[in-house]
Amino acid sequence: MSQPSSQGPFLQFLRNAFIRGNDETMQIPIKMERPLLSNYREWQPYWTAQGQPWRTEPEIDAKRQAYLAQRRAIVPDVRQNVYPFKNIALSRADVEWLLATHENGRGPVDWSDERQRERKGLDLRGARLYRINLSGLPLACIQGGLSVTDIFSQKEIDKTLPADNQFDEAGVCLELARLSHAHLEGANLRNAQMIGAILEKANMEQAILELAHLEDADLREVNLRGGRIKDGHLERTILDGAHMEGAFLAMAHLENARMPGSFLEDARLIQAHMEGVDLRNAHLERSDLTEAHLEQAVLRNAHLKQAFLQAAHLEGADLTNTNLGSTNLSKAHLEYANLSASQMQNASFHEAFLEAAFLNGIHAEEADFYQAHLEGVSIQSAHLERCNLSQVCLAGANLMGTHLEGADLRNAHLEGKTISDDDLQRICAWNRQGVLAWTFQEHQEPADLRRVFFDTYTQLDDCVFGTSTGTTLIGNTTWGDVNLTVVHWNSVRELGDERVARHMLQYWKQNKRAGNLKREDFPLYEYQVYAQLVDAVRANRQMAIALQSQGMNEEGARFSYRAQVLQRRVLLWQVAGRQMELPQNNIHRGSSFWQRVHAFLSYLFSRFLDIIAGYGYQPWKSFLAYLVIIFGFMGLYLLNAHFVTPHLRWDEALVLSVSSFHGRGFFPQNISLGDTYARLAATEAVIGLLIEICRVDTRRGALLPLSECPPPNPACKFLCTGLSSIIGVAPSENVIPLV
Repeated sequence: MSQPSSQGPFLQFLRNAFIRGNDETMQIPIKMERPLLSNYREWQPYWTAQGQPWRTEPEIDAKRQAYLAQRRAIVPDVRQNVYPFKNIALSRADVEWLLATHENGRGPVDWSDERQRERKGLDLRGARLYRINLSGLPLACIQGGLSVTDIFSQKEIDKTLPADNQFDEAGVCLELARLSHAHLEGANLRNAQMIGAILEKANMEQAILELAHLEDADLREVNLRGGRIKDGHLERTILDGAHMEGAFLAMAHLENARMPGSFLEDARLIQAHMEGVDLRNAHLERSDLTEAHLEQAVLRNAHLKQAFLQAAHLEGADLTNTNLGSTNLSKAHLEYANLSASQMQNASFHEAFLEAAFLNGIHAEEADFYQAHLEGVSIQSAHLERCNLSQVCLAGANLMGTHLEGADLRNAHLEGKTISDDDLQRICAWNRQGVLAWTFQEHQEPADLRRVFFDTYTQLDDCVFGTSTGTTLIGNTTWGDVNLTVVHWNSVRELGDERVARHMLQYWKQNKRAGNLKREDFPLYEYQVYAQLVDAVRANRQMAIALQSQGMNEEGARFSYRAQVLQRRVLLWQVAGRQMELPQNNIHRGSSFWQRVHAFLSYLFSRFLDIIAGYGYQPWKSFLAYLVIIFGFMGLYLLNAHFVTPHLRWDEALVLSVSSFHGRGFFPQNISLGDTYARLAATEAVIGLLIEICRVDTRRGALLPLSECPPPNPACKFLCTGLSSIIGVAPSENVIPLV
């Protein structure tokens, strides 16, 4: 009789271990004496020896056990808000005893055993666990709120869902509770009150936290894989390194939450409120953030590859160095967002709002920006090779140094734009509290394309570079054989480089006269104005050469002429002795005396060429100068005829003026070389010879005071040659007397 009784507990232990599938080394419980209630330290080793290492508290007395057993026997009634432990304050010792005696001693749910996942855990609905330390407890599948079965059972009976107060009455109170390392897998915590709770490294896989309140809670490195937190409140929650892969957080509140390094792959955050959230280095690959609110969120170095962000709100968000490869950002709001140095290959920004955003240094090869709003955006030194920029608006955009090889810019708008009141209100709406010191301007200037790279495969069909009110800045642009014939250049009257130079010059003059500039700042301002003038000259030359190389001579002639006009301003700047080098220590270093003299003479000669020939690009000026001189000297001949003989009629004076202009003076024999007629004729012949030389050599580009001027328009050459044949232009000094 003694032998079976001694082996019974041992065999029962082996049987239980085999059923639970425990592959680890089995430890046989050591038989220990029950500690006294006062010996607190001895209880944990005792429970460990009993195979319950999660227990740390002394066992509650028999009276308390009877009371809890009586409460547990109460049948829940959702309609009447009746639950076993509703409004009952429980201690850790109470919870430990309830777990140990759960389901007639079967114990807590073991989540690692998939066969037990269908079991129901402790029913703690409505219980009060305020400030209780429940760390490390096996609370898997506990009932801390209404279940789906409860909700739909009442719907079948009452034809309506439970009221809000019923959800609140069923929610367990875990405010400021400590649940570090606790096992809450599959727990139902719908509408639970967990404000300020500590759940560091807790296991909450597939837990239900819908409508739960976790404000200011600590969930660092928590395991919430597959959890449901729909409409949950996690404002200001700490989620550093949390694992929330595949979690359902639709319409959850995560305002100002801390989530650096968290794992949210395949998570669903549809319409979630994440304003000001910290997601640095977070993993959100393939996550669904459709219509989510991420205003002023920090996503620096985050991983959002293949994520869905359609119509998401990212105004003012920091996405620096973020991986957005193949991400869908269609119709997303990214006003004032910072996406500098981000990876956006194959990303979709279809109809996205990117006004005043920062995209400096991004890699967006083959990205889709179709019909995107890029007003005032900064895209300096970016890589946009082969991306789709058709029908985008780039007014006020800065694309300096950006690579656009193979990009599609068909029907793109790069001219200036006045923002409508509705759009201006939308763009600046989130910045009402003055987060940024600068505001988006109502009028946006044309885009800045300086040092941009195009190539043969770049498409510019019907691209609008500017209008009569303003054109893009294109200085030092590498055109790379891009097809410029498909652009409507007739609407481009003035390059943006020239417009900026003129505005800077006017600004400098006005502020200097008004005394708004300090004396020591003069050299720097003068150099900036001079540098912009030189850039404007260079931009017009480059534009003329690019257009004329593709046979667009008439269009290129306009920019060649503008380059000559701007060069005169540069010469005047040198004549005035202004700063032409970057000042060192605010020391003024202007031109030397002889440099100024040379610049003055060059200016006079350049002005003369413009008046008589329009630098070879305006032949009507040559014809006008010819008529002015012919009729001017005709008037002098008629005036002289009133005082000396012979007296000439007007037609005779006209013939004498024409013949003298071309060096073929026909005089009556009674006029000597010392007479006034002869002197006037000689003067007109010299002037005519000088004009003819200047006109002919200007057409060839020999006399233009510029080293890189392109050849004149062939149409101008044809007109000038035709005029020469008609009026007998021939540089001759022969004077043939009239016989």
